[in-house]
Amino acid sequence: MLNPELEFRDRFKPDYTGMTLTELDFCEMEDYDGVRRTYRLDLIMRPDEVHSPRPVVLFIHGGGFTQPCDKRQAYISVFARRLTDAGYAVVSPDYPVFDDETRFNGAGGEKAGYFKAGEAVHRAYQYIVEHAGELELDSERIAIAGGSAGGMAAFYGIGNYSDCYRAFVNLWGAPEQIPDMSGFPPTLSVHG
Repeated sequence: MLNPELEFRDRFKPDYTGMTLTELDFCEMEDYDGVRRTYRLDLIMRPDEVHSPRPVVLFIHGGGFTQPCDKRQAYISVFARRLTDAGYAVVSPDYPVFDDETRFNGAGGEKAGYFKAGEAVHRAYQYIVEHAGELELDSERIAIAGGSAGGMAAFYGIGNYSDCYRAFVNLWGAPEQIPDMSGFPPTLSVHG
């Protein structure tokens, strides 16, 4: 299976030069093998930013819902640079993923990946809201974006927790069934 995120990762290395990158534990939940794991997120900001609290873009990485689960893919650092230059904070969380055997031999199939990842995304959102003051984040201005599997996870996260976000940007995520979008925030979906 062709995975553009992995191909991009192998060619390009993430570059967070000029940004602060802080890794934080945001939740514990079971993976697809029933093992309880701690999931972490990256908080990416400009160190010299004087505007506080900062609006947030919760950026969900892609990767086909399979290993490696990599919240530091090179394309995320490209978006993070542009967003932090504009005064935003970027939050990039990990979420439960399948190993190849689990994905194709049960555990609810790929659709289960959308929902479990969507739950983890919502937990990252809750963490941002609960810790906004200490992290200098604006809990009232949170947008969500995702690439590929991250876009699909965001679709399902918003579908189940609809009134959390100010905007949604889907980059090449194509869930097998588009949820009812009537309660979605303003949405931009880019697909080729």
